[in-house]
Amino acid sequence: MLKLPLEGFFLRALPEGFLGIFAVYAFSGVRVNVKRFIIASISLGIALYLVRFLPIKFGIHTMIGLLIHIIIAFQINKIEIVSSITSSLLYVVCLAIGEALTVPFITSYLNMTVEELLGSSMSNIAGIPSLIFVLLVVSVTYSIKKRFNKLK
Repeated sequence: MLKLPLEGFFLRALPEGFLGIFAVYAFSGVRVNVKRFIIASISLGIALYLVRFLPIKFGIHTMIGLLIHIIIAFQINKIEIVSSITSSLLYVVCLAIGEALTVPFITSYLNMTVEELLGSSMSNIAGIPSLIFVLLVVSVTYSIKKRFNKLK
């Protein structure tokens, strides 16, 4: 079980919810429906926050979050199931790459191990650079598809 204080909801889970749903729209090539986007993003943010409180081994929460992400994209955003699955998986891969690129720099800068970082109050702030990386990837993807009229 991860310990995530309430500010973790606003600094990590909610931005992850908005970014995750935007990623599904971008990777699946679907135009953003603002009403569905907001409802799905907040729902995903709350779900991701609550899943982190489950008494499960580290990493399992990622798989549960992925399943919830797919269901929300399919049910609320009305994105085809195959697109929901592939887009959600792409999002998780981008997030993993972003964390793999940023965590070594953050731990080196703060002079902490990854375990110490995850156990500290800095863990919420330390996740922001990887979210920025994913935001850039997703924004560029959506912009390219929009520019070349590839959005459905």
